[in-house]
Amino acid sequence: TYSYLANTTFQVGIRAQLLQLDNGTAKQTLGSGNLNFGSMIMKRAGSKWAFGFGLVPYSTSGYLITETVEDENVGEVKYSYDGSGGINKSYLGVSRRLEAKNWIYFKDKAGNRIDSAQVIKHSLSFGLHANYYFGNLKQQRKVNIADPTFLDMRINNNTQVKDLGADLGVYYQTILSSAYTSDRRLKKKWLIGVGATYSPSLEMATKFT
Repeated sequence: TYSYLANTTFQVGIRAQLLQLDNGTAKQTLGSGNLNFGSMIMKRAGSKWAFGFGLVPYSTSGYLITETVEDENVGEVKYSYDGSGGINKSYLGVSRRLEAKNWIYFKDKAGNRIDSAQVIKHSLSFGLHANYYFGNLKQQRKVNIADPTFLDMRINNNTQVKDLGADLGVYYQTILSSAYTSDRRLKKKWLIGVGATYSPSLEMATKFT
């Protein structure tokens, strides 16, 4: 739908999250917020072409779970599971709009044609995104034993993602009805649009350590 904009457009989004954990005996509330996405669509007024680029989060991971138990052999043991990171998507996009026009005629009170104009009755646009996925997912497991005669344990996993992908899109719009004032200005218009996107399946290349 880039090509349906009138001019160059900039967008930015902010994401906030409030999470409450409850295990039946204790509750914990966590809050977070961050810049969610940024994008710019470049469009020259009157052009049927538009170009865009942006950066959006594709997936996120964030958790910290701890549990303390009493082991009959080693005493107090604390388990911790920590996860962080995420995958981002940067993209370049292009859109092209096609139009089909119809003539409309304006009449005076006697029913005589006094003017005519061409209006866009149907329009169809195609779009493509070239995507680059990147990011890190970090996972850590800790086992801490209070008794210093026993060794603690750490397991660290890091998954690095880098790969290319694409999104395809199509959008169709048609005018159902329209009405004009006596001085030939648009008064109201009813239209309907339908669109679809397709993302080919992708197995992302990863480096695991």
